[in-house]
Amino acid sequence: VHMIVASLAAQRSARLGHLATTYPPVHFVVLTTIAASILLAFLVESDQEVLQFLNSLQLRLLFTMLVGVFSGVASVIVDIADP
Repeated sequence: VHMIVASLAAQRSARLGHLATTYPPVHFVVLTTIAASILLAFLVESDQEVLQFLNSLQLRLLFTMLVGVFSGVASVIVDIADP
């Protein structure tokens, strides 16, 4: 019985150790770079010279998707920062 309790305590401490660790700052830099590339893609897509096939409704839909993606990424970053 003592061996089982010691094994459970070791597993519990390993689990708590994994929960207490955070991601390195490079991880957040990568997520920020991804978000910036999405923003850059939106700016390129909404350029007036390139904008031949998008009307106002499609441009609004594209902007809505951009806001949704940024909100999702921000939610993931907040969730990752505080496990």
